[in-house]
Amino acid sequence: MILADTSFIDFIDSKDMKEYYKINRIDIPSDMVYFIIANAWNKSIYEIISGLVYLKEYVRGSTDPKDIEVSNQVDIFVERTQMYLNRFKAPEDGYIYKLRTVEWGHDYDSYYDEIFVTYDDAIKYLTEMNKDFHDENHPVYQSIYIDKIRPASNVKTSDDCALNIVGCNIDINTLQIHDIWLNSIILSESEREKYLIENPIEERYFKFPHPFKTGDIVTIIGKYGKDPNSDSVFFVSDRDDKFFGTDKIPLEELSDGDGGMQLDEYFDGQIWYYHVHGLYPMQIEYDPKEYHYNPQNGDPIENGIAQYQSLLRKETSAGYAIESIIRMFAYSRGAQTKLIL
Repeated sequence: MILADTSFIDFIDSKDMKEYYKINRIDIPSDMVYFIIANAWNKSIYEIISGLVYLKEYVRGSTDPKDIEVSNQVDIFVERTQMYLNRFKAPEDGYIYKLRTVEWGHDYDSYYDEIFVTYDDAIKYLTEMNKDFHDENHPVYQSIYIDKIRPASNVKTSDDCALNIVGCNIDINTLQIHDIWLNSIILSESEREKYLIENPIEERYFKFPHPFKTGDIVTIIGKYGKDPNSDSVFFVSDRDDKFFGTDKIPLEELSDGDGGMQLDEYFDGQIWYYHVHGLYPMQIEYDPKEYHYNPQNGDPIENGIAQYQSLLRKETSAGYAIESIIRMFAYSRGAQTKLIL
């Protein structure tokens, strides 16, 4: 399926990946399209359901085994998710809603919890907060999460609960439900057999074609994105599949997020692996900021970033790089520092 010829291309989160798939008219099978839709970060759960239903219609009548599997799993995904949503939103005696928010620009440890009797009350509160503290430069919150919980006998704090049964991430801009989960212990045996299928498409590993090259500085969209307060910089690494990549891991052990793109993280003068299995390229974009090396009066942090990029691209001798970068570059590749000086 050529994504550029369908509306499914709108489920790609990265503008750079979307452009790449349009220009090059990349052709991928329906199970990879299913994965893109189900894992779209910038879509609500309702848009994801609609996209999957349309995908089922798109492949209707096909005898391709992948298309048949996609059609079957769409039914399971939609029915399961609708059941989760109904269970989540319906008020129940003995259950309350815990809203956990992190304000924009704050550490993720600095969260606030509020308790509500209904889901609608929680959304009404968020809507009012968005209205009262609106900022044109960024949303009020950087993360919103709601749990439906059965509390302990006497609730004195928001953490004093016995069981989380359903939870969801809320989109910080639209306040729509982004994704949802349900504690499997509340499902009957027949529901588990029906809904909790083995190796669902949305949790599989796929290696998607992408335009990114070693040394590119990128940003990450979604759950693996950096904290807004972080100074981390991410590089497309030269650690290919033969070194630390997904070829060394059995396919059945890989899951969503294991998209095959190897990234290195530069932080505080050091280089770290970032999610060693690799990341999903549909949520990777080029970092628009440029970094330049200036040994006379340049910023030492920017110099380190520029030097590491040059090392990755093999554009400059390691002898001109900051010593800590040389050391980390060598160590992370299993080499002795002296071998690259």
